[in-house]
Amino acid sequence: HYALAYLEKVVEPTKAGFSSIVAAIEHIYLINNTVRSGSARLLYDWLCDTEFDERFRVDNIEANGLAGIPGAIARSWRLLASSEYLGPELDRWTDAKRAAYFVRELYGEYTQEWHPRYDDLGVTISERWTDRARAEEFVGVLRRDQQEEDSRMQTYNAEHGTAGHE
Repeated sequence: HYALAYLEKVVEPTKAGFSSIVAAIEHIYLINNTVRSGSARLLYDWLCDTEFDERFRVDNIEANGLAGIPGAIARSWRLLASSEYLGPELDRWTDAKRAAYFVRELYGEYTQEWHPRYDDLGVTISERWTDRARAEEFVGVLRRDQQEEDSRMQTYNAEHGTAGHE
């Protein structure tokens, strides 16, 4: 909560502020892999608490409830994964693999409302990247992650006799 309160005081609630947070997260990943834990969720919390884009505001999400598929919170996660938000910011990261790990952390650890396929997520986020080789590397990492997750789910389902989840 202290980190979020700090960000709300020092980062302008604008698209530029969002950009600066995503850039700072890359530096967190460069410094220390153990420190990065929670940085992905902090970004989402900042988006929900600031007012520069009402589509992320918590009161707007709560007012709309979770009706519909995938629900208001899930729609905000989907918006974050768009080429409008994470796309251009992660295109600026120096390492496509690191950007993919960030996306995996963000969507693998923190989203219960909307859990997309990582390979589809990679394609969506990188659809406007100028360096197509980096975009393919980014998507490739997320595609491998998805294949591993699919394999784990198949093994689990075989051992427990249950149907998989999407």
